[in-house]
Amino acid sequence: MTHKSLVVCLVAAVVAILACLAPTSRAQLSPAVAVGISSAGVTTIANGILPAVMEAVRTSEFPGESGKESGYKYEISKIRINRLTYQDLILNMQQANVIHAGIRKLTVALNLHWSYKKSKIPWLPRGSGTADVSMEGCTIDGAFLVTRVNNRLQVVLQSATTQIDNISVKTHGSLFSWLYNLIIRLFKSTIRKTIENAISDGFREAVNVRAAQILATMEYIKPVSSWGVIDLSLPRDPTQYNSGAGASWTFPFNGEVYPASTRAPLNVVPRPNMPWTTGNRHFELNFSFFTINSAAAVWQQVKRPTSIVDGSNTPQGFPVAMTSVAWQPHIPQIYTKYGSSGIEIKTTLDSYPTAGFNGNQMIFNMAYLFTVTANGRACFTIRGRYSGAVSISVRDNAIVPRIDDATGLFDLVSSSIGTFSLKPAEFIFNAVVKLIALPAINNDLFAGFPLPTIAGLSFVQPEFSVRDGFVVAGFNVQYRP
Repeated sequence: MTHKSLVVCLVAAVVAILACLAPTSRAQLSPAVAVGISSAGVTTIANGILPAVMEAVRTSEFPGESGKESGYKYEISKIRINRLTYQDLILNMQQANVIHAGIRKLTVALNLHWSYKKSKIPWLPRGSGTADVSMEGCTIDGAFLVTRVNNRLQVVLQSATTQIDNISVKTHGSLFSWLYNLIIRLFKSTIRKTIENAISDGFREAVNVRAAQILATMEYIKPVSSWGVIDLSLPRDPTQYNSGAGASWTFPFNGEVYPASTRAPLNVVPRPNMPWTTGNRHFELNFSFFTINSAAAVWQQVKRPTSIVDGSNTPQGFPVAMTSVAWQPHIPQIYTKYGSSGIEIKTTLDSYPTAGFNGNQMIFNMAYLFTVTANGRACFTIRGRYSGAVSISVRDNAIVPRIDDATGLFDLVSSSIGTFSLKPAEFIFNAVVKLIALPAINNDLFAGFPLPTIAGLSFVQPEFSVRDGFVVAGFNVQYRP
């Protein structure tokens, strides 16, 4: 591999970072998550990758050159880089399906060995030495095709060109003037062209191999908890987008949560019509509540969350003792029918919870059935329809929703103790939701929805907003390999 061919790896890695895609093949679904990354974001990631790449380039080796001249055999070998610096990295993302990348003002300082000998026995005169070569004003350009194949992102370097300018050579050791002039001439013609061609060929090979390696390490199915996984396949082609903020790419992701045991959709939640435009942050995530709702449907089916509160496990802070005597001021009918008894509340979800919007406020809707028994004898069942405001944060490169409180509306489903007013007892069932149900949602269902990422990439300075009925999370990115 040539010394500059590795430089292209930084571009391959940048594009591959965007490619955390699942191996499913459910093409043409409406995506539930759209990720946009700006040219500034790509450049930030590239500059994080570049130092390690440049060091790898610095330790690589060039091909040499040998031949005959004026009755002498000569060889130029062991061409190695001592110093490698650059000033500009340029990325152009304004062409559909193509990312252009270039390194400008690249300076390379080389050291080489030279030798010569008479082309006939006894090979005299003969000699050897070293030379220092400085190449300035070098450029490397590549064009990457970004496509979707089998719902995965494919990145192929289709073309690459290298240009070397301003070569200077300083020799060490005794050599004929013709050999000195030959070295100068070779570096300005044959060797330069050899190196340029080798760089261009290695450029394509390196990026395609490296891109495949990076894509192969992506987590395509990511866990959201022990009960579910999220599908981050690419159901539609990526889209290049130009706005007043500059160029960006938008990558659509499936975004559906499946049971971990089957990794198959439940098909109970309608898909959204996802907006595709992106803003001016490095990384912008548009996600609908389809992802949360599909997770809630799986959570209900797999976990079947149920809680039972009685006198043996009353949570700390519960507002009333679990006896018919203590409940007399609120629902006296229990004591009237069953006398002094222990009370039990069994709480189950009536249907899977759903997330949505009330104007620009994100809300989460839950319907619970509360079944109350007295010493095992049925008393009544009520339904509580709760709504809670949702706040969102980022933790460990995952979107983490949270509900801090919720209010409920109640109706009586069935009763064996006659009719009664629910109002005096609503605070009891609100306490069940606040102390038991909401923590279960926050700690299990809302454990976190992973962002597409690779090791070393982190999201900073998050901003959240609502746009066109979807949550928009904007970030800047940091990359530390």
